[in-house]
Amino acid sequence: MKLLFVVHRYPPFMGGSEYYTQAMAEESKARGHQVTVFTNQHAGDLNGIRVTSDFRTIFEDFDLIIVHGGNCANQNMIHENSEHIKSKILYLLIFPSTTEICMKGLYNSTYIGCSTQVDWDHVKKFKLEHKSHLVRHGIIIPTQTNNIEGEMRFRDKFKITTKYIIVSCGGFWRHKGMVELAGIFNHSKRKDTTLVLTGYHNDPAHKPHETENVRCLYLEDRTDVSDALLAADLYVMNSFEEGYGLVLLEAMAKQVPWAARNIAGATQLKQFGHTYETQNQLFTILANLEEYLIPLPGSYEHVKNECSIKNTIDDIEKLLTI
Repeated sequence: MKLLFVVHRYPPFMGGSEYYTQAMAEESKARGHQVTVFTNQHAGDLNGIRVTSDFRTIFEDFDLIIVHGGNCANQNMIHENSEHIKSKILYLLIFPSTTEICMKGLYNSTYIGCSTQVDWDHVKKFKLEHKSHLVRHGIIIPTQTNNIEGEMRFRDKFKITTKYIIVSCGGFWRHKGMVELAGIFNHSKRKDTTLVLTGYHNDPAHKPHETENVRCLYLEDRTDVSDALLAADLYVMNSFEEGYGLVLLEAMAKQVPWAARNIAGATQLKQFGHTYETQNQLFTILANLEEYLIPLPGSYEHVKNECSIKNTIDDIEKLLTI
């Protein structure tokens, strides 16, 4: 089949949307599909996949156009022109929106892809269940977990010697809640633990003050990010809003226990981790860290069997037969 993936940026640029779209595109190519990516920021064709910013591409004949969310330039080009595009369109909601342009895409798309309860509630609100389908978020499952070499490499490189490490990724955006997380961690007064905050976005306005036990790392090397997870005794996602929170799946795949605000993917996965609603509940987790350092039963098996990028493309391929 001939597929077009649409996203605002694509690797080598960093980010969850970028990596997720890359994983979908490359898994599709590995299955023999002809794959193109339409995006604004990129560095040209990558790993045998055509990557373009040419607006005319969206009017070519595709068996399916897969749009990653909305309210970004390239995705909005699909939504805005959806009544003029002859190809079938799958709108992956990611983060449901009621902006005029996203609503246009919602009504004009052939299919709507849902992966969280928020997605399903959104389509139900507008009575669009008839064209809504499950498209599971997925990751590339690593071949190694609990790699002690990765942990030691991370500890040595960044000179971390405390007994425990807590990690939170995503970058220093307001909605990632890094400042709040650092404040609550400091209040817990854990001298045996280092809180590592990291990501690809480095906004000083939302970057916590570093201390001996709070490290803010701007990691551009994906190996460093992977090693950070391998070194983590607990992963925390304190975001106020997320499309899904794929890093929870990454943590589970590396057999790292996690705690997260009860939103998006965390709500879907709560039987495999610890969710919280308030600052006090997060403080309780951090202050009593030792009680949360064992992955909950079935977490690794679930992500391996249900949350692989192969599952994502399985779900998309089903739509190609309709």
